Amino acid sequence: MHTTQYTFQGDPALTFYKPEKPDFEVLCQYADRFYILGSGSTAKRNMLVEFDIRTAKFLTKDLTATYKKLKGISEINDENFNIEGAVFNGQSWLLFNRGNGNDSKNGIFRIFDKELANAENITFTTLKLPNINHIESSFTDAVLLNDDIFFVSTAEDTESTYADGEILGSFIGSINSKTLNLNFTYRIPGLHKFEGITLFKKADKTLEFLLCEDRDTDELKTIVYKLTLSV
Repeated sequence: MHTTQYTFQGDPALTFYKPEKPDFEVLCQYADRFYILGSGSTAKRNMLVEFDIRTAKFLTKDLTATYKKLKGISEINDENFNIEGAVFNGQSWLLFNRGNGNDSKNGIFRIFDKELANAENITFTTLKLPNINHIESSFTDAVLLNDDIFFVSTAEDTESTYADGEILGSFIGSINSKTLNLNFTYRIPGLHKFEGITLFKKADKTLEFLLCEDRDTDELKTIVYKLTLSV
């Protein structure tokens, strides 16, 4: 496993103050559409945006009712609910709750409905993720490749889904998408808080992923890393 880094600069005109930001922690794609989800960690973060690549049109939906159902089924309260990854296959969804609240409840919602805003058939599975200095890492993003989910998780010294804490490091791992059993995890070298993952290139013996880092600073700059796994 090795990494290569690239730096990107943001636009100050597009800055949100934290209490007002929609907190779009999820970006996933199926066919010709991108799906952008708010984390649900506050009442202002319950929006779903669908973007049609062909027409360049946006459609917004309110996920408040769906998120309320997810909290009820999983027994996760408002302070511990924090969606930071999603996979959509055209018929059903997997949503990943980041267990960085005081309950440390990492888990995966499986939703057997196409329309996320009208979800009815829902299950929840908890997962134990690796820790650093006795602090369990928590889901920050996921991507589907064949029957396996590849995810990143970060260990952060905080008990809040809202406030940042000391960054202790990150992991990359894999989960079987059918059983939701953990296949493996590897700790990524360095003190990075990776919050995005996507497949960049697949070869016979390697997989290359792009990982996006959240640096938890006021500087509008991020670094995207390329990580290579031997398979």
